[in-house]
Amino acid sequence: SSDATDARLKGRFNAEALEVSAFVEDSEVTAGGTVTLDSDSLQVLGADVMATAMSISGSAGFSVSFAAAGTFVENDINTSILAEIRDSRVTAIGDVDLHAEDRSSISGTATAASLSVSISLAAGASGFAGTYASNQIGNTVRSGISGSRAESINGDITAKSVSLPSIELTATAASVAASIVAVAGAVVGSEIEVDTTTESFGRDVDLHANNGTVTFSADSQVDVEPKL
Repeated sequence: SSDATDARLKGRFNAEALEVSAFVEDSEVTAGGTVTLDSDSLQVLGADVMATAMSISGSAGFSVSFAAAGTFVENDINTSILAEIRDSRVTAIGDVDLHAEDRSSISGTATAASLSVSISLAAGASGFAGTYASNQIGNTVRSGISGSRAESINGDITAKSVSLPSIELTATAASVAASIVAVAGAVVGSEIEVDTTTESFGRDVDLHANNGTVTFSADSQVDVEPKL
């Protein structure tokens, strides 16, 4: 006898469909206080998948038992998080502040287990369990000023980009075969890829912080925890 089980789970944020942005474009803005552009993305993908297979056979003569279980998990986040001033004129008594931040996270558990038992005078049993998990974060985090004039009378001009992606993955596989002739195998595989772009920029700009500072900063910290 034999039994085979396969489980698949896929989660995806589509790059073409998802953009988080705060921007001023082709405009003139004057503020008696501050001008703030804040773009914040918090995406969470969680996936738990388990597959089990069991096969038991018995006879007075010859019997063969086979069981197999497999799991596959794919998680993919691709997003643009933008805070920009484009082709505009911005004047503020206070600060001109642009902030883009990404805190995307993926967590998942993939488990496969198989049990194969054959009972007879001449018997064979085999079992196989396999797990594969693929996780990818490929976001773009960008803050900046391009083709524009920005002035702060009494404050600062700041553009800051922060990227804090995290992936936590647990993948396990277990296989047991019991017989006179028994074969058991378990395979665990995983792929983790973090390919993010984090930038803060000023291009073709005229910037004035009369009583303050002009600051562009970009910070990226990646946290990956595979558990196999």
